[in-house]
Amino acid sequence: QLTGYAPGGINYYPMKTLKKITKITKSFYPEWNDELYRKYMTAFKLDENKKPKELSEGMKVKYNLVLALSHGAKLLILDEPSLGLAPNIVDDILEIAVHLAREKNIGILLVEQDITKALAVSDYGYVIENGHVVLEQTAEELEKNEHVKKAYLGI
Repeated sequence: QLTGYAPGGINYYPMKTLKKITKITKSFYPEWNDELYRKYMTAFKLDENKKPKELSEGMKVKYNLVLALSHGAKLLILDEPSLGLAPNIVDDILEIAVHLAREKNIGILLVEQDITKALAVSDYGYVIENGHVVLEQTAEELEKNEHVKKAYLGI
């Protein structure tokens, strides 16, 4: 109930409308908030009558955010939200994440292969290699870390 998960896109129920997918999803969450759901759908300009196959990848990510936020999540897991998206759409999604963290006090766990995007919006970061945490530092420290610069930033 307190964790929302938003993967990079929707690849399930491609022929169902968003309205039907939402109906199924909300049945799992006793604290579902229809008012919040409608607010986010309007804010992200999403049409409930569309099907996932009719949405751009960016709109799919935004719809996943709507689902993840409409049940009162206090922790939002964004799993590769930038995968396959245009840079301006990635910026929009990361801006939304920062807003949620700062203004709505929602914790954000951003899973991102592009470390530059992650560092740009993070306070703290972990570098995981082969399933093991090899570094954990503030985002500022990670940006200055010589190992990170060479291995992940290509500097």
